[in-house]
Amino acid sequence: MHTRCFITVATLFFFNLPFPGSEWVHANQNPERAVLWIKNLNTEIVVPPIVSQGVIYLADQQGVVSALSTRNGQLLWQTRVEGSVSVAACLYQSFLLIATKSGRLVALDASTGASRWSFTAGGPILSAPVADSERVYFGAHDLNVYALAADSGNLEWRVPVEGYKYDGLYAAPELDDQWLYIGVKNGLLYALDKNTGVRHWRSQLRSAIYDRVLRLDDSLIVGAYDRSIYRLDAADGSVEWRTELNDWPQGTPLPHRDHLYIGSRTGILYALEPASGRIAWSKPLAAGFRHAPVRIDDERAIIGSFDGRLLILDLDKRSLLSTVDLGAELFAKPVVTREGVFIASRDGRVFKLDLR
Repeated sequence: MHTRCFITVATLFFFNLPFPGSEWVHANQNPERAVLWIKNLNTEIVVPPIVSQGVIYLADQQGVVSALSTRNGQLLWQTRVEGSVSVAACLYQSFLLIATKSGRLVALDASTGASRWSFTAGGPILSAPVADSERVYFGAHDLNVYALAADSGNLEWRVPVEGYKYDGLYAAPELDDQWLYIGVKNGLLYALDKNTGVRHWRSQLRSAIYDRVLRLDDSLIVGAYDRSIYRLDAADGSVEWRTELNDWPQGTPLPHRDHLYIGSRTGILYALEPASGRIAWSKPLAAGFRHAPVRIDDERAIIGSFDGRLLILDLDKRSLLSTVDLGAELFAKPVVTREGVFIASRDGRVFKLDLR
């Protein structure tokens, strides 16, 4: 086996943080034998896995969907769908829902990989599907938001959003008990009745929205391509604050205690105060991020970087506890379960780690 993984204690010391008293502490902690197993699928993976009931599901850029045992990485089944897969899948009961660039949403039997139903939208699907107890929702590049019956794939409603030919829908929907929130590349953010598709409100931000909105109490938090994080009133879409960063925010912010944490394209980690949007601190940590930190437990979080390192952070103490060098670009965010941490590198390797 030619793949090597290096687990190293972080040796970076950080200075000159923008706010007094916010020093980032170096901690001498190192997870021993963190990597439990590695499975090489020999393909390009840019989306996070789905982990459920002892199985890890992955889809690649060639449309190949794989199911592995979480215990040892053994391949359980593998199938191919029509089109490249560039957005996360989701589970609905016993169905694994896969969206493709060819415009198809396919429901696979999670136990066998057999196709149960499929639906063809009017354009490529680059908005990850999200399911509730009845429906699956997604956006497509024909500038429509779709709601399908999750058990059959039958169309329940389709609602157009405003935009031009190349605007498109990249952001996954966010759901609450009544509303669906989704952003468009032209900077429009919509709130739709998730039962009917009727528009509740529409708000215009300054630039493109590529990532899923965070529903936080009575507000919505979202990043946009003008290098800003916005907080909006969930009731009417009015902007409560806008905070401009020094770089493009990536992913959906992680709320943790008194701050919102977000990574940036050039590897800066930001902590913002939710009430005001004030940047509490920021610090460059890696070559670049494509997602926000993911919580491990009440104290720690992890984030993968473009340079192949998985960073283990103590957000409360503002300390970089350690790094796990996986040796290839980490584009997809890790998934944390009770059984372990699972992550796929862009070169097609799947890792299970024990970070306890």
